[in-house]
Amino acid sequence: TFAQQKKTISITFTNNPLTEVLSTLESHFDVHFSYESHTVSGLKLSLTIKDKSLKEILNVLHTKTALVFEILSDKYIAIRLFTNSDLISVCGNLVTDKACHYLVQLLHIMVKA
Repeated sequence: TFAQQKKTISITFTNNPLTEVLSTLESHFDVHFSYESHTVSGLKLSLTIKDKSLKEILNVLHTKTALVFEILSDKYIAIRLFTNSDLISVCGNLVTDKACHYLVQLLHIMVKA
């Protein structure tokens, strides 16, 4: 289980370097982020967090940065660049009604894992 999901934080970051945001989260949630410096260098964030768990914050960070935050254990989180291997391909037909009128045939959807 991810122990930090019960603990929450409320904080605002205004054009802060991502490394500073991560450092704050490390201190508050007692976790360690592992990443290559070029992955996060130059990234700055502005966001307001209100009573969110670490897992919720990681989802926000993923959305804002397009980085992948992999929870390795209760204490360690790896950060890496998003790659094509993070996509799931789904193929099918999009049907509009019970009579099976096809809106789109052979629809290919790429879903982020």
